[in-house]
Amino acid sequence: MSLTSILSVDADLDADEIFLPSMLIQPYIENAVIHGISHLNAPGKIDVSFSLKNDHLLCTVEDNGVGRKKAAELSVNRKEGHVSVGMQVTAQRLQTLSSDNHKPAVTIVDLYDEQGHASGTRVILCIPVKTQF
Repeated sequence: MSLTSILSVDADLDADEIFLPSMLIQPYIENAVIHGISHLNAPGKIDVSFSLKNDHLLCTVEDNGVGRKKAAELSVNRKEGHVSVGMQVTAQRLQTLSSDNHKPAVTIVDLYDEQGHASGTRVILCIPVKTQF
């Protein structure tokens, strides 16, 4: 499996001043690799980007994997009894950190090419900003 990853941080973001809780992004990157990228016959790509919007850090994890529908079809062959809870637990952590419970902490977007074929997944994490002083 060939994988390219790109990490980008918005120029307006001072990474030294932002506190990011540990293991918050990892389940989404792991999910992209295991369920999306690993099933490709072409090189995989994961882009992780950070930007500020109002008082929230937006972290976007985007892959060019097979998409959630195809990944679900392929996961039928996984171990029986295995239940993945990493993303669910992380979404709950984000919602707990957020002061605005009406705003989704995690948004998942299925990506499609011009012909309507699945071309990956975009996950947007909305993380309340905590600065370190």
